[in-house]
Amino acid sequence: MKALFLIPIYITCIIGILPSVAIAQPTPPKVDDIKFLCGVSRGFPATIARTPRGNITLILWKSEYFSSSGWTPQRRCEAVSARFQLAYTNDALNYITTGRKNGYPVVCLARSLNGACSGILFTVKSGGDARRKLELLESVRIRVSGPLDESTGRNYFDILEFVRMAPPDPDATVPQNPKEERQNFS
Repeated sequence: MKALFLIPIYITCIIGILPSVAIAQPTPPKVDDIKFLCGVSRGFPATIARTPRGNITLILWKSEYFSSSGWTPQRRCEAVSARFQLAYTNDALNYITTGRKNGYPVVCLARSLNGACSGILFTVKSGGDARRKLELLESVRIRVSGPLDESTGRNYFDILEFVRMAPPDPDATVPQNPKEERQNFS
């Protein structure tokens, strides 16, 4: 009889413990150790992802095409690296793709595969091919992780997969204490 009296107490204890067990289940952590910074690789300004595995060069800023309008390779590197970091911090750095803005080809963010541009990363020179720039990044990713199954006319590039899979660049350097850039470059 005493044992039957204790059953509601056991059930109450189990019900009280289950929610905390469910809450305590580990979830895959976001890799917060990635920082997108403007550094140097091969003697050029470079947008670099600093990771626990090492520095991954994303873009070498060689072209002087926009310098006459004040957008030197160094300035573009700083602005685009800040855009990458802002998108990453806001969980909006999913895919990059191509589009057009003001008649210029652009490389932009997309929140989902086959999604529209949700923010511009950088403009490609007039007559330039933004899709080709993305294909160059993609060719590196393919060597790292295998072919991409493309089902649309536009390329979509999973930039975080690239950062996780690409080999570190031994030539890439970033400042030890980079200044935080909190500007919104929409």
